[in-house]
Amino acid sequence: MAILFQCPCGRSMVAESDKAGSVVRCPNCSRSLKVPTGKGRGKEIVSAPTAPTTRLCKRCNRNVPIDAQQCPHCKTILVDGAAAAPAAPASAATVMATVVSGAPARRRAPLTAGAAIRYGGARGSWFTRLPSGGKAGVILGIVGVLAFSGIGAGLLYSSWRRDQLNIGRIAVENAIKNGKTFELQARFQEAYDGYLAALDYAKFLRETGLDNDRDPVDWLENRRENLKYIVSEPKLPTGAEPVRWRAANQQELDAALTHIRAQYDTYRQWFLGVAQAGTSAIEAARTTKDRKAYEAKLGQAIEAFLQFTGKASPQQRATFSFGVLTQAIRELGEADRNWDKDRDNYLNSAEQRLIAARERVDTPGQDTLQSSS
Repeated sequence: MAILFQCPCGRSMVAESDKAGSVVRCPNCSRSLKVPTGKGRGKEIVSAPTAPTTRLCKRCNRNVPIDAQQCPHCKTILVDGAAAAPAAPASAATVMATVVSGAPARRRAPLTAGAAIRYGGARGSWFTRLPSGGKAGVILGIVGVLAFSGIGAGLLYSSWRRDQLNIGRIAVENAIKNGKTFELQARFQEAYDGYLAALDYAKFLRETGLDNDRDPVDWLENRRENLKYIVSEPKLPTGAEPVRWRAANQQELDAALTHIRAQYDTYRQWFLGVAQAGTSAIEAARTTKDRKAYEAKLGQAIEAFLQFTGKASPQQRATFSFGVLTQAIRELGEADRNWDKDRDNYLNSAEQRLIAARERVDTPGQDTLQSSS
């Protein structure tokens, strides 16, 4: 038997009859309660029966363990095997719930053998419970979302690329315009840096296949390459060859000298054309005293020098005469930059360099590589 009583907090409690008079703790309010005794100890309920641990053998009628497969006494095989364990006795809480509510506790239906256990108690996902038409609709919806996303990404990339092309065209156009102005003012470093920056924006223009895009970029690249011999701080790409060619060994040096001698007549004609343009600029500065007239002649000399640089080979650009000519062009630019102060000093220095360089190229066999002189 068990005793059913109630805590002042309203919680119903159950205790075995042999616990009458002992002190227990209410699980709801943690209050210490004494289990009722005597006549006022509350309603008595029947305790749940204990589960049997043995059963009778059908042959020898002796008790055997309930889960035995064979009788230990007469060795008879038990046909029904290990009998299914009886239902577990109802707990006191279950009995209490029955008494209080008057309705038996509900049990979940057991899962069948091999049934998959699903989280949340479901035996299938939401997709598996859809009808065939619903599944097809979901699949088509997913495909549509993916296709729409792909089209959207393609449109975004096309828009971005179009913007990059427009930015590149504007950058190239401005770099060429400003660069030519800087060159006429002998601001070679500023022109070089402007060309280099524009090339970073113009990397997509060569891929359009349009002459209007490709030609300005090619001009810009060639101009930057030729200017690197006259600027003080050329910014070379990683792994690029040094500005001034140098022979790595005697064999390369001999081959370079052979090449220079074989092509020297052509080199000399190019050189004299630049030297003459520089001399014309000096004469214009001395006779007219007009800075604008000088700058016009200076622009022709610079253009001739850059074209000469683009045609010469790395070995020819490493000759003594080329180095002297480069310094003369720099000094002509400094004369323009210092027109009201040291113009005559720079003009005189440039003139002396041009005279010395002419003498070197006019004497066969006198021009040598700077690395070997």
